[in-house]
Amino acid sequence: MPFDIVAFLETQTATALSGVATVPDRYYDVNLDDLKVKQQARYLAGLLQIGVTTPKYCEVRQPSLKVPYRFYKSCLSTVEDHRAGFTDMLRRPLPLYATEKLNVFLQNASAEYSVVCLWLSNGKITQQAVDAVNPTHKITGFADQTLTVNIWNAVPITWDQDLPKGSYSIVGMRVGSYVATSNPAVARLLLKGKEAGAWHPGVITNEITADKTIDVNNLTGPEQVWPLMPEISFTDDLMPDLEMLSLTADTDHIVELDLVKTR
Repeated sequence: MPFDIVAFLETQTATALSGVATVPDRYYDVNLDDLKVKQQARYLAGLLQIGVTTPKYCEVRQPSLKVPYRFYKSCLSTVEDHRAGFTDMLRRPLPLYATEKLNVFLQNASAEYSVVCLWLSNGKITQQAVDAVNPTHKITGFADQTLTVNIWNAVPITWDQDLPKGSYSIVGMRVGSYVATSNPAVARLLLKGKEAGAWHPGVITNEITADKTIDVNNLTGPEQVWPLMPEISFTDDLMPDLEMLSLTADTDHIVELDLVKTR
């Protein structure tokens, strides 16, 4: 059930169907347009496609995938809720070929900025597993940091609450980001004390109206509510941080985590 978020981005994608460059990623083997699929994350569980004016469709390709996965659902970078461009497959993921390269191809009606984010998982998340969760704690945090556009930014979080001593699994996550004409994309967890192959799940980032204030779109999407996943956990002395990808130099960020205390 655990998953990672990875990204592909071009500042000017050709109008013809063409490959999209990977966003450099320290957790995945990437090179130019190629991303190597990990053995532990061999399912495509979600896809977010964002364009500027005229996105058409994207395809996920692998050498052994004889029929590419094509997706028409997308959204414009200027919409308040980028979940409009999210294809949710968390409960019905598509198989991928582990250890093979994966490529994303795009076609737009005009040469423009494009980003595609993939949710890569080790299996499906069932509604039964989600419904079985009873959160025990909720924490909030913030960061004042100007993001560099088009790359994964490490974002240390200042947490508003101190947790009792123990271990906690993360079962829900919401992130908001702000700057004038903000175009945030996604945020993923940076869990500390985990082995190199640890998971980095995350969410689509919401806009917020000002410095750590009201969330413009406070809806909870299906990708923000998770089952109990032992791999997605931390201890009170190793609080998580974030990594964020944005299309604009956002400056203020808030995060909410729903937790289950496991010991």
